[in-house]
Amino acid sequence: MSSSKLVKRLISSTESAGVKADIYEITALSLAYDLEGREVTSAHLNAGAPTVSVVEFEINNSGLLLEPGALHYMYGRLDISVQSAASGGGGFSGMFKRAVSGESSYLTNVKGTGKVFLEPTKGKYFFGVTLNNESMVADKGLFFAGADSVQVSAEMQSNVSAALFGGEGLFQTKVTGTGVVIFESPVPAHEIKCVEINNEKVFVDGNFAVLRTGGVQFAVEKSSKSTMGSSKSGEGLLQTFTGTGRVWLVPSQDVRTHLGVV
Repeated sequence: MSSSKLVKRLISSTESAGVKADIYEITALSLAYDLEGREVTSAHLNAGAPTVSVVEFEINNSGLLLEPGALHYMYGRLDISVQSAASGGGGFSGMFKRAVSGESSYLTNVKGTGKVFLEPTKGKYFFGVTLNNESMVADKGLFFAGADSVQVSAEMQSNVSAALFGGEGLFQTKVTGTGVVIFESPVPAHEIKCVEINNEKVFVDGNFAVLRTGGVQFAVEKSSKSTMGSSKSGEGLLQTFTGTGRVWLVPSQDVRTHLGVV
């Protein structure tokens, strides 16, 4: 006789200003039983077991902004409404910029005290960041949820090379303010590398820098001062991040691609 059970594992917990966000992984484990009905679990039975990611919020007299369709269920003294980009400033222009940056023009707004559970998601990962009166710029489409004390808008590329060759287009997602924010990630959270720089530069050969603080400037540069040097180096163009702040990298994304692992 065999069956399966769901195992829930806490990945990370982030809390700020009346909003607590927990990120879980839920895995379906295959079980087997001996002749006396005792549970035995074989390691090989659970190799490649299906896993989903879940984000759960607990809010206390505060509010959340959720991407449309993200809500699973909630309970408590809570009110729900729909908020357009215009309500956060920018009018039609703000809505258009959010659309071209890969974000929805509308967000779900939940206010009050209670618990909010987001949709179980297969094949995606999440990580939490706390903003402290600052801004962060993310790859388009990566904002998933956050405290409604932050504003979600679009950031136009200030560098022509970044807009043309950076792989992100003309706009990226900008999140500003103070509070908890949940971003999607192409890899599990423990594989994300956060690099702190102090008037320094980060060079990336690829498109795996997913998030940066607002004080860090993004550009695309030749890997050498001369075109011939770039050609000889075999690198060509590199993404560069310059200034003081933090840059989040997912270098294992390429490894997973080569291995065919999701």
